[in-house]
Amino acid sequence: MKPAPIFVAVLIAGTALVGWIAAVAFALTRLGGMSPVSRAVSAAGWLSLLAAIAVAFIVQGRIGAAATGSSSSVGDSRSGDAALGLLIVGLACAGIALLL
Repeated sequence: MKPAPIFVAVLIAGTALVGWIAAVAFALTRLGGMSPVSRAVSAAGWLSLLAAIAVAFIVQGRIGAAATGSSSSVGDSRSGDAALGLLIVGLACAGIALLL
């Protein structure tokens, strides 16, 4: 059974939010010992995760508008794929920052 699109959008947004909070908490505990490269990779991860949250909520709004009939259709938007890609990039950057 295929999951509902609104559930997937909320799941991506929630995962991105939890990943961003964890990455920020980790960086704050190790801020003095992080190299400049690690800080840059961590910042790139934060920005990617925040962008994933924003895109996921945009997708959620489009799905909601289509469901209520105020919009003709969701369309063939690649925003959902972009949200997932940003989530993966953000979590990868957070993991790489841990290793540096």
